[in-house]
Amino acid sequence: MHCYLFKKYFLFSLTFAVSVAAFSQTTVMLRGQVVDVSDKAPIPYTDILIKGTGKGAITNDSGYFKIAVTHFPITLVVSFVGYETKETVVHKGDNNLVVKIKERINQLDEVVIRPSENPAHTILKKVVKRKKLNNPDDIKSYHANNYRRTLWQLKNIDSSVVEGNAVLRSLKKSMVRQNDSVTRYTIPVLFSEEVKKDVYSYDPYYSYSIPELERKEGLSVLENGNLFSDYASMFTEKVNFYNDNFLLNKVPVVNPISLSALGYYQFRLTPDTVYDLETGLRLYHIKFLPKNKRDAVFDGDMTIYDSIFAIKSIQVKLPPTSNVPFIIGYTARVDYMLLRDNTSAEIYRPFVRNSTLSADFHFLKFKDDKARACANISIVNRYSDVELHPSMEEVKANEEQVFAAKKISDVEMKQQRRDSLSTVEKDAIIAMRELNNIGWIKFTNQAAVVLGSGYYNVGKIDIGPYAEIFKLNGAEGLRLNAPLRTSDTFHPNFFADGMVGYGCKDGKFKGSLDMGWKFNTQLRSVVKVGGEYNSFRVGGNESHFALLRENALVLSEDLLWFSVFAAQLDDKYTTRYGGYVGYEREWTRWLLSNITLSNYNIESSQYTPFTHNGTAVDVFNQQEVSLRLRISSNKEVHSDFYARRIYINNAGLPIVSPVLTVGSYDLRGIGQHGYYAKLHLAVKQSLTLGTTQLNYALEGGAIFGAVPFPLLEGHRSMESFMFAKYKFNLLYNLALVSDRYASLLLEYNLNGLIFNRIPFIRSLNLKEMLNCKILYNFMDAEKHAKVLDMPDYIFARNSAKPYVELGCGIQNIFQVMGVGCVWRVPVGDPVDVPYAYTNFSVVVKFSLSS
Repeated sequence: MHCYLFKKYFLFSLTFAVSVAAFSQTTVMLRGQVVDVSDKAPIPYTDILIKGTGKGAITNDSGYFKIAVTHFPITLVVSFVGYETKETVVHKGDNNLVVKIKERINQLDEVVIRPSENPAHTILKKVVKRKKLNNPDDIKSYHANNYRRTLWQLKNIDSSVVEGNAVLRSLKKSMVRQNDSVTRYTIPVLFSEEVKKDVYSYDPYYSYSIPELERKEGLSVLENGNLFSDYASMFTEKVNFYNDNFLLNKVPVVNPISLSALGYYQFRLTPDTVYDLETGLRLYHIKFLPKNKRDAVFDGDMTIYDSIFAIKSIQVKLPPTSNVPFIIGYTARVDYMLLRDNTSAEIYRPFVRNSTLSADFHFLKFKDDKARACANISIVNRYSDVELHPSMEEVKANEEQVFAAKKISDVEMKQQRRDSLSTVEKDAIIAMRELNNIGWIKFTNQAAVVLGSGYYNVGKIDIGPYAEIFKLNGAEGLRLNAPLRTSDTFHPNFFADGMVGYGCKDGKFKGSLDMGWKFNTQLRSVVKVGGEYNSFRVGGNESHFALLRENALVLSEDLLWFSVFAAQLDDKYTTRYGGYVGYEREWTRWLLSNITLSNYNIESSQYTPFTHNGTAVDVFNQQEVSLRLRISSNKEVHSDFYARRIYINNAGLPIVSPVLTVGSYDLRGIGQHGYYAKLHLAVKQSLTLGTTQLNYALEGGAIFGAVPFPLLEGHRSMESFMFAKYKFNLLYNLALVSDRYASLLLEYNLNGLIFNRIPFIRSLNLKEMLNCKILYNFMDAEKHAKVLDMPDYIFARNSAKPYVELGCGIQNIFQVMGVGCVWRVPVGDPVDVPYAYTNFSVVVKFSLSS
């Protein structure tokens, strides 16, 4: 009996003791915020670590964090790039902490050593050596689930500004008070969440996403298909520091894991000895600082795996003084997961696990002021359930599941998130619903869509582009146009665009119509047909111009705002009528072909009369078959928009475009006809050299057979005070034509390499630009004059010495403007030549990037 009672009391006591111990280990959720000590601005993506443990957290976009704590007191270690690491002791009962950290002013240890003596350099070189092997973008095939969250907002709006402005006061209900201030507000503009499955295969090529869930709140101006959304897409792409070309607003930023980084960064290996629990590999922690904060370089730190020398995590901060237009703040963090490659159990392949970034934009960067009102974008990307090398049956089966994402509520999306929304994001959603109910906001939003896309949508039809509505040239005078196209909602495969215009000077109506069908294939396949009765700029060579300016909207020189800067109005216009049919086919990721069959009649005009041995020729017929190829990098990222393709990145490798054309001509009423062939080759490339960028375009070709002078190669001219990257600025149009030619166009953007090191001037964030344009051209004038008489304004230049233009300029004035000078170099020619309208000119350039 006593034994029974003893056991009973013993078990009761043991249970009570365990319960007390468990109670004493009750988990407390510790919350707090990390701010800058000087201006109390929140610091996102800060590392929070409980000292002596492996537990930690990262602050959200607003600098807030929460971390589970089982005992007190504890010591929090708070660290962020560019700031001094701070240790804070937290006692029981402390909550809603505000941790203030101080920006690091001093540079890294001033120890004079050779690069070979710095252990951080040794590790860095091994990381660079294994970049291709470790780059996630070089994985041959995979599929992965992707969750993305994006928030656009206007922030740091002072309450005094709001109260003093009637327009801003009307937005009061749509404003959110910033957590770091009682006097500043934000206006959220767009919030989106999406869940999708990314599928990729290199050979055979498949690349697509299966959208699953989506929710959006806010203004449509930042959605797809306009200038603002295209600009935003440069920041929403997956951040991957293994890629050599790291561009921000088209400015090359020196990647800290590149050999050129040694010339721009100071590196230090911290003495910590840490091991990764998952792989057992030692981790190296390297900090880096820019040698010159005016250069396009980062401030940050990274953790590297030993043995495989792959990045575990990297976080960077762009100094606000850096010479990158519009960006006054940029922070990013990327964490990589290690996956075992199923082709070999010994091989680890890094893949992005999480990436977060926050960027602040402002029109002016003349001062470092964190409290200025600015636009902000913050993005969270998370990847999970990654499978390497799935079977081709699975890849093809997934493609059939591509459909529109299901739009869902916040409650449904909550199950897909791995964290909760921040207070800022929750308040933003509520505020944006109020914003969309304001009448003038709806109007402004629509106006911004028109401004950004160039089109005004009316149901199934888009009116535009608006830049084409008014034109001005010497032959037609002021021309008024009505341009239209089908919208994206008209049909998923069919598209059409057209234009009708009237020339006030010549009193003629003209127009054009193009239609096409895009097939539902993974590799691009499009058939097009079109016709026109329209004005034709003789010598303009727009088809070859389009080879070089494929990404940009190819605008003609007779647009009204271009004509304002014209040295003189070009009158070398005639009328062309006829049509074409073409087929565009992508064979592999790196090879695109375009074959076109065309038949056009070109009329004689007052300014470009056609004569044969003195006899007037009213019109001549031209028939051609043309094959154009585009050979490019297989790493290229591209997207389709409407009827044309947009190429986002070519990994810095050359793009080669050979063109073969065969054709015939017939001079109506004269009985003169003949056959000809043309070969043309264009090569262009953008080379990143540290923070500088060298762009070149090389062209060459030949024409076989005698042809009418409008079919000769007219060397592109601008005749304007607007700087032209791919055209000669000082030539008259149609002054130099050729049947054999070669040209080299060079542009070197130094991106502040010199100005960044000059006191006082460096604060203006100016950039230097040099350019050189060289042309070798030859023509057998006698042979071609037997077809059509050669006009007096065409010069047969057969000099063995080139035509040369040199230029230099200053860019980034007010961040959108450049001013330069262009000289014609008299190589083998007298100073005054009849085919150049001037030997020196001041030119201007407008651009949203460098």
